Amino acid sequence: MDYELEGKTVVVTGAAQGIGAEITTSLLNQGAYVIAIDLKNLNDSELEDKIEVSNHNTRFLNLNYQRGDASDVDRMKQVFDSYYGDNTISLDGLVNNVGLLGLDPERNLEQWDRHMNAHAKTAYVMTEVCYPLMRKGGSIVNMGSIELEMCAKNAVLYTAGKGAVLGLTIGYAVTLADKGIRVNMVSPGNVNTNTNVKQYQDDPKTKEVIDKFEFRTPMKRSVEPKEVANEVLFLLSNLSSGTTGQNRIVDCGYTKALWDNAWIKE
Repeated sequence: MDYELEGKTVVVTGAAQGIGAEITTSLLNQGAYVIAIDLKNLNDSELEDKIEVSNHNTRFLNLNYQRGDASDVDRMKQVFDSYYGDNTISLDGLVNNVGLLGLDPERNLEQWDRHMNAHAKTAYVMTEVCYPLMRKGGSIVNMGSIELEMCAKNAVLYTAGKGAVLGLTIGYAVTLADKGIRVNMVSPGNVNTNTNVKQYQDDPKTKEVIDKFEFRTPMKRSVEPKEVANEVLFLLSNLSSGTTGQNRIVDCGYTKALWDNAWIKE
């Protein structure tokens, strides 16, 4: 599908692997110019594998890869300082994808800060740094989770972090509307990223859990990374020009199923 993103400039955090790598690759395939930010090196990353980086790859020419912590406001300002200085570039989109996965290792203030920094602080810092550079008609997409609708046991900190991002989504949607900037959230269910799939293959117990998860899901499967990326690209594009402040769930229907079919005897 053509999302009419050719020539647009979009920032993606957490771009080296998983959903971030899929979003970045999808944007490059649409002809967008992507400023990709991650703590990891591009070399030997999932993103490098996806775009098959070489001097002859035209997609790579549209990629500006920057290493850095998206919660570090000084480092992020460094990334964009040249743009502020001479106004040679304007942004069309921002994807706040970076974050942490996993259950609570333990609940204490150190872990609380870790999750809040990884989710809410990164989204706040990136939004504050990027929105002054955005053209009218710009779009910001934050990454959420279905754990905002229904929560696993011992996922308190993860859910709280994503909940703060939802608050930022709503607050910025209202605050930036008069600047012509839209802000939305995409909340995936279980996603078949390379890391997750490898875990299912290596650990029979994990695979058993995922099999039960998918059995309960109306569409009987997990979400593919491309399906999350498509939702993000839709929200970045003018196809969603009337949508702001929304949390769009991509979960193959999991959160809409009242009960597991195994509970019901025919």
